[in-house]
Amino acid sequence: QPRRVVPLAKMSRRQLGLTIKTGAETTDSRLSCTDPEQQKLLKEMFSKGAAQGHNWDKIYEAYGQISTPEPALSTAFLSLAEKCGKIKEAFDVYAELRRRKELTVRMYSDMIRIAGRVHSALAHAMLADMKVSRLDPNPPNYLALLEIYKKEKDAAGARTLWQQMRQDSVQGSEVMLCSVMSVIAKSGDVAGAEALLLEADCPIITAHFNCCLDACHVAGDADSAFRILEEMKAANCSPDVISYNSALGAIDRAKGGKEERDRLLQDMEKNEVQPNELFMERHIACVLRIPQQGVKLTSELIDNLPEEAQSEAREVLQKMDASGLRYTRLLREVKRLLTVDSPAPQADEPPPLPLSAERTDWVKVRRKDDAGSMIEYFWDRGSGLTQ
Repeated sequence: QPRRVVPLAKMSRRQLGLTIKTGAETTDSRLSCTDPEQQKLLKEMFSKGAAQGHNWDKIYEAYGQISTPEPALSTAFLSLAEKCGKIKEAFDVYAELRRRKELTVRMYSDMIRIAGRVHSALAHAMLADMKVSRLDPNPPNYLALLEIYKKEKDAAGARTLWQQMRQDSVQGSEVMLCSVMSVIAKSGDVAGAEALLLEADCPIITAHFNCCLDACHVAGDADSAFRILEEMKAANCSPDVISYNSALGAIDRAKGGKEERDRLLQDMEKNEVQPNELFMERHIACVLRIPQQGVKLTSELIDNLPEEAQSEAREVLQKMDASGLRYTRLLREVKRLLTVDSPAPQADEPPPLPLSAERTDWVKVRRKDDAGSMIEYFWDRGSGLTQ
């Protein structure tokens, strides 16, 4: 039977085995106030439904009646205002905290995200305001700003921030470098993404090379994708299914044919990387020359395919049956139109193995860390490993 997969949104960091460190210590999201009334309001801010703004008016009124809110309460208020999109109220509180010189580094992470809802330039200005307040920006502050640049696909802004970080002698980390490279990759700048690897002062991991491959996918640069896969092995970074998925996308955008796809599959098999559902779906989409989403398949489209393409599509579907992977909507529809029968197992042939820790099934996860900064990492649904 298919293995039950718990939705990522319902999984805690402890279940994922993930610990994000900022600087020398792990950021702790547990805030507390010494005053009982403020502690009661703090708990209400973290109550169920508060992040959706259900009790916002009540919380905002209660906070305004406190003459000297403790730093933990002000931090929680700004975090809640960011989640609820209350820009004006957040800036009013920020101005008062700034006047009283009670702003903290952690508060600025939320203010950067709130300012980013207005304009990325205003969010960047928050870093300068931190220095005016004699506070040194820390990694969560920079990650909050990178999150805004990524949302706006502002590669130039990400490069400027990276240069500023290096000028300020900010210690780079794997997560920080990956965040910057991810923004650059979305613009299709393969050379720019690779240049960041050369400048890196932190350990290079597979996720960094995957950002370069993502840039190849956006740019449709299949030659660079094959080259980067070789460079990964030379750097002792093993390609994973995400690596090959991006490389396959680069081949597709470069309008490569079966020869290039077979070359990639041979390399994938050589490195013992098992495909997942998304890779199989992209493979089928490449063969059919269609997008993975938003397309309605018809029998005419399939019938008009060259015999070679139909044969390759059938091979992909037969591999799906043999692997025991879950069929996606696109794969099910293609199988129906191609009328591919699942091969019956022979008497002396064991049934297909279910998903297990031996088969990698990497998915990209985006979530907020304890400081409220958006982070990205990869999680193997089979083994539970993260990177």
